[in-house]
Amino acid sequence: MTNDGSGWQPSKVHPSAYIHKTAVIYENVTIDADVVIGAYCIIGAPPEYRGRESNMMGVHIGKGTRITGLVTIDSGSEKKTYIGENCYIMKHAHVGHDAHVGDGVTLSCGVKIGGHCVIEDDVNIGLNAVIHQKVTIPAGCMIGASAFVGVKAQLQRGHKYAGVPVRMLGLNVKYAGANTVKDDAFDVAVYGASLMHNFTHSEVEAFTQGANFAKNWIEQKNKK
Repeated sequence: MTNDGSGWQPSKVHPSAYIHKTAVIYENVTIDADVVIGAYCIIGAPPEYRGRESNMMGVHIGKGTRITGLVTIDSGSEKKTYIGENCYIMKHAHVGHDAHVGDGVTLSCGVKIGGHCVIEDDVNIGLNAVIHQKVTIPAGCMIGASAFVGVKAQLQRGHKYAGVPVRMLGLNVKYAGANTVKDDAFDVAVYGASLMHNFTHSEVEAFTQGANFAKNWIEQKNKK
């Protein structure tokens, strides 16, 4: 483990974490258990936020996350930049200041996450995709390679998107099928759609049937 030559060291590093000797770790960085940080990563550098570069709030990296190499994660300027548990962040990815990345997120090579973005749980972002600052990517979304997600994008949980700017491609059935029904109408609709998709090749038809599934579920819930 090295630093930037100024004598700064991470404030909290779990003993089970592995940090490559070439990685640069700034102050106010918390690294949880079983984290792996590969070669030439830069974690916790000053936020690229004009006039607020000295606001070094730090970075938190959750348990089991693997950061393969040549990744930059900037310090938050208002709060810690947060990386959740069991994420997989590949080479040349960048996470901007004050971003929040949830659990189980995959950032492919070259992905750029702008400042103050929120990437919810179980999102998968493809090669070289760009997420504009202050954008939220809902849970279970899949963003295609080289896509651009701008501030006007209206994304729905558990769907696939691609293009510049992004457009919806359909339901992310893999995510929907892996998640249990929750007390939320949309979750129920997605879960229902994932079941219906086993009997039809049409995602639109599957989601329509899933919506009916959700409607019936809500009616039954309201009778209790």
